[in-house]
Amino acid sequence: MTTPYDVHEVLLDILNITSMEESKMKKRLEILDSQRLKNQIPRGITLFLPIPPERTCGMAGIAEPFCVCHEIEEFDIESYIAHQVAIFFVYNLNMQISQFAHCAFLELKTIMKAYTYNTSEIQLTNSLETSTRPVLSAVKVIFMTAPGNAEFYGTVVRQISNNSYSWALSDITRVNTFGNQSHCISDKNMKKYCYCTDLLTIKM
Repeated sequence: MTTPYDVHEVLLDILNITSMEESKMKKRLEILDSQRLKNQIPRGITLFLPIPPERTCGMAGIAEPFCVCHEIEEFDIESYIAHQVAIFFVYNLNMQISQFAHCAFLELKTIMKAYTYNTSEIQLTNSLETSTRPVLSAVKVIFMTAPGNAEFYGTVVRQISNNSYSWALSDITRVNTFGNQSHCISDKNMKKYCYCTDLLTIKM
């Protein structure tokens, strides 16, 4: 797994060509091996060094929703879990919207797609044996809200540990354009979520 962060490290090496002298590269490789043993693989690794095969999206600084190393499975949008996750997203949207008096509260209109996948990050121990962290079950839902027919997607990750679990919420991304729907506020981050109340009298 390589990322633009690794390319950045390559460019730094090219700018500082003395960093690639044989003796220095051997020392850098020793440091990288030490980091691997401590499960502290850096976010960016120059491509002039070997990329650890156990590297995960988390280690590489790739957010869970954008990790392409999972086997994603589509599941029933009518299922209980898909509905609960979508409601959870709408609740979080409304928590943010509540700070803006001119924005209408949103309701879940429909669930368009639902996906799930499991992750299992492998870490290296000091004895060079592998161990598996608690399984992370991720659910991604694409949904529409009313008013305004806004389309969003988001991912929640459920970490199971000691017979309990907790949800970690990713950013909720707007899929379609919002046009003039949020004309009543100037906050750039909230414009993708807000539907101005003065538009409620206009038939959509």
